[in-house]
Amino acid sequence: MKSRVTIKDIAKKTGFSITTISLALNNKASHIPLETRQIIDRAAKEMGYRPNKMAVGLVKKTSNIVGFVLPDIRNQFFSYTAKVLEDECHKFGWNLLICNTNNNYEQEMRHLKMLCDYMVDGIFLSIAARSTEKEEKKTLKFLDDNNIPYCLIDRDMFNVGKYKVSVNHFEGAYMAVQHLIQLGHRRIGCITGPLMLDDAWQRLDGYRQAMEDYNMPLSDELIYFGDYSFDKGKAGGLYLAHKKVTAIFASNDFSAMGALSGIKEAGMSVPEDISLAGYDDIEFVSFLEVPLTTVRQPINEIGKRATQIIHEIVQTDDCSPKVEILKPELIIRKSTRKI
Repeated sequence: MKSRVTIKDIAKKTGFSITTISLALNNKASHIPLETRQIIDRAAKEMGYRPNKMAVGLVKKTSNIVGFVLPDIRNQFFSYTAKVLEDECHKFGWNLLICNTNNNYEQEMRHLKMLCDYMVDGIFLSIAARSTEKEEKKTLKFLDDNNIPYCLIDRDMFNVGKYKVSVNHFEGAYMAVQHLIQLGHRRIGCITGPLMLDDAWQRLDGYRQAMEDYNMPLSDELIYFGDYSFDKGKAGGLYLAHKKVTAIFASNDFSAMGALSGIKEAGMSVPEDISLAGYDDIEFVSFLEVPLTTVRQPINEIGKRATQIIHEIVQTDDCSPKVEILKPELIIRKSTRKI
């Protein structure tokens, strides 16, 4: 394998000193003759020289790299969030390094330690789903101890983060269930997410509160405990169809798509027999055979605000808490109807 071209190699080729080469390549060569600088630049290009960013970072105490440690890149919410964060980071001259944890705390810590070693300028973090309160506190303490600016994205299960951007999931779920109630539905089922996640239990609470506020019948048999997956959503749709519901609120769009399949398996259809609402508004739910009514998370705003928070910390050293809770939006499509 061919070794990387260094300043020493250029010095050997041109006959100039390492100091002269370094000054010329770093645009600090005002006292060096133009002809010398041109010779050095030409040699560097011919030899394929690329500066060692790690070495430059050690000198400048900055890397122009920001990490995004996320729980599951297959989840479209996180993959789209990564795209938005990358676009926002470029505005500040940062490159985004993405690390996937598979919702595993140990893997999360390995990624964080690696990013720390690379002297990243900041880290976006969505906490691994199975983390305990002790583990989440240990994670954030590691970032604080190493003076790494961070911003939690969407997840803070134990409400211990000082810097975070999330969505009012309670309000989003409430709006979806309120919409179903206003369409005339009374027997409304709910497919939850994994309740170790704060966003999942907030959505369940929003469902329960809307049912209570409108004096709707609410019982445990109307709640199917899922995990945000298609398979659990399908099982939940089949289960709730047999419970004679006329509408279902699924706590994310993957569960809603699974519920659509389960409802079909039960010999029913959406929205003729059962109205169906989801949560997230991932890209392709508007193109389903029955376009899905769902709650849209403001992902563009999430990415914008999270990047601004890290930039503010980097530029000002302001370590005061920065918390943004954004409003969701109900998107009404053809999967819900009046009865």
